[in-house]
Order: sequence, then C-alpha cells, then structure tokens
Amino acid sequence: MTLALREPPTRTGASAHDYGPIVSAIRFLRARSLRLRWDDVDLDAAHLTVRHTLARVDGELVLLEPKTERSRRTIALPDVVVTALRGHRTQQKMERLVAGTSWVDSEHVFTTSRGAPLDAATVTRSFQRERR
Repeated sequence: MTLALREPPTRTGASAHDYGPIVSAIRFLRARSLRLRWDDVDLDAAHLTVRHTLARVDGELVLLEPKTERSRRTIALPDVVVTALRGHRTQQKMERLVAGTSWVDSEHVFTTSRGAPLDAATVTRSFQRERR
C-alpha cells in the first residue's frame, strides 16, 4: 500500500530537535514515527517504508515485526518533509561526532543526543510541555 501526503504548512524557525513538523507531516502518531530507521527512509525517492514497530519489552526498547501485512506500507513524502529530514540527518551526524564512543548506533531517525531510540512516553510528555 502506498500513501501520499499533502504538503503541510511551511514552518520557519524549527530547531533540529523540533520533531513536530516532521511527525505531523507524515501523519503518524508520535510514537509510531519513533520506530523509523534510516534504512526505512529513501530521501532521494521521497518515501519511507514502514517495516517495524517499536515496543518496550522487559524495560528495553526493541524493534518488532508489524502485527499485520497491512501495517507494512510505503508512504510518499512531500518535499518539505524530505528537506526537514535531510537537515535532521545532518544534525544527527554532528551529534554522533560530539558523542564519540558514547554514541549508540541504533540507526533510528529520532534519537537522543547519544543515538539511543526515543521512548514514546518521554516524547509525549515533551510535546505536552511545549504546547503549554
């Protein structure tokens, strides 16, 4: 299944860690976008492929197979999202250099400043604080 997305409104002044515009543009729930890995995203072809779920198992974040075949899908990305993801990738590479040997090579698109996958509950709390 392939989904196409409309161009979201342009937003200026977003920091590298302001995931809201990207997450909103691809119309995922925030927690669902956290499972994305860079090998799921093809910026040159402007699409992403949903291949995993991210769940907490025994206190650890792990990637799991989607529950149904329908959950696996390809989503076309508008140019504004591709541009935002390119900028985010650049910022993440800089964070990797700063982190040095403490970098966790999770390959997730959305990570902590040390490369670890983000926890959905933490991201939700962060979004709620920013909305106030």
